[in-house]
This record gives sequence, C-alpha cells and structure tokens, in this order.
Amino acid sequence: METFLKYKTLSLNEIYSEFLNEYNNDSTLTKHRSYIESNNLGFGEKPFHVIWRELVKEVPNNFKFLEIGVYKGQVLSLVKLLSDLYGKSVDYTGVTPLSNFGDKFSKYENADYGLIITNLFNHFNLEFDLNKNIINGISTDESVKDNIKQLGLFDLVYVDGGHDYDCVVSDINLMREITKNGSYVVFDDSSCFKSLGDDKFKGHIDVCKAIADNLENDSNFTELICVGHNRVFKRIN
Repeated sequence: METFLKYKTLSLNEIYSEFLNEYNNDSTLTKHRSYIESNNLGFGEKPFHVIWRELVKEVPNNFKFLEIGVYKGQVLSLVKLLSDLYGKSVDYTGVTPLSNFGDKFSKYENADYGLIITNLFNHFNLEFDLNKNIINGISTDESVKDNIKQLGLFDLVYVDGGHDYDCVVSDINLMREITKNGSYVVFDDSSCFKSLGDDKFKGHIDVCKAIADNLENDSNFTELICVGHNRVFKRIN
C-alpha cells in the first residue's frame, strides 16, 4: 500500500495528532527522540519521527539516503537506527558544514559538530564514519554538488539546509538531478501556506515560497503528506 494513503481523508491537524499518537506508542522512536531532546541534539517535533519510520519501511531493502543539513545528527542517526531495526541496508550521506554556518533565519552555536554527531551514533551503537558518511560543506557549493552527484541516485532525500530562497531553489534543483523514479523527498520548514493550527510552527517563508515556485507545479513530483512543517513528496516520473 502506498505510504501515507490511509491519512488522505484527514485534516492536517488530524494527521498531526495521529502521528503524535503513533510516536507515543513506538518505544524505538520515543527512546531516540527523548535522548535528542534531553541532550539538545536537534529541532523538529515528535511526530516527525513517524515520517521517517514509515519511509524507511517503504524504501527498498538496499537504499541510499541523503540528508542536506545534518546539524547534530538527529535524522541521519534515526534513519540508520530504523534501517538496522527493519533489516535494511542503507548507504547514507549527510551534507553539512560542521560549523555554526547559518542564514537569516537560523543561528547556531559554535561547537564541534563532527564529534557531536559521532557521539550520537556511538550512543545508539550505530555504524558511522565521519569521513565517509559526511560531506563537509554547504549544498550550494559546486564542488559539494559534484561530490553528491558522484554518489549516484538516491531513494530518500531530506532537504533541511539553508533557509534562504536561493539556497532552497538550489537544493530543489540538485534534488531533481539525484533522485530516481519512485524516490521520496522530505522538506523541513515548508508549511507556511498550509492550514495548520495557530499553535503550530509552519516553517520559514523563503522555504515555502521556493517550493511553491519551483516544485508544487512540477508534474514529476506529487505531495504525499504534510505533518506539521514537514512535507513529503514522491518522484513519479
């Protein structure tokens, strides 16, 4: 069955509530997210963990995952954790500057991000090699783009890099080049124009405008679901 099909008839607020319930009933997800929260290792919201659980279930048994904007390793480690849990093999890569490089929407503390990410993987006993699994840089750099393209096509991509309009457009264009038919793409901070409750963070306006201008009318992609400020697309052509 197509991922997320059972939620088609629900409102966005109902979907959010359903995903939160799913999260609360999954000890693997709650254990991982609780560690993230208690150690200040990431942003996002609890229901987002369910998105990744469902996507890891849906992708092929041997799949390639790319995360643009790793920060402290929350999603990258979760995808690896879930792939191990479900007996899948994942070739995973994160693209991140390993520094406090930010944008007009986000500022980050000065820290040893490489060590932080490594320690997170080690805590959950997950295989990780900083030099192999991380491309140190920003996704708009041409050399970084070339490194990503050399890795081949991906089954699953998470776009959570720079939030400025031009950066998001660049990431969308890169995503088109590195995804295959049937692959999934998740965008963070992307629901400004969605009908969500006023109590929910909807994202950053530049991200939302970039997606509206450059992806929503692309017939090669279809939107599967929106959970809070995360949106999931599938490549259909």
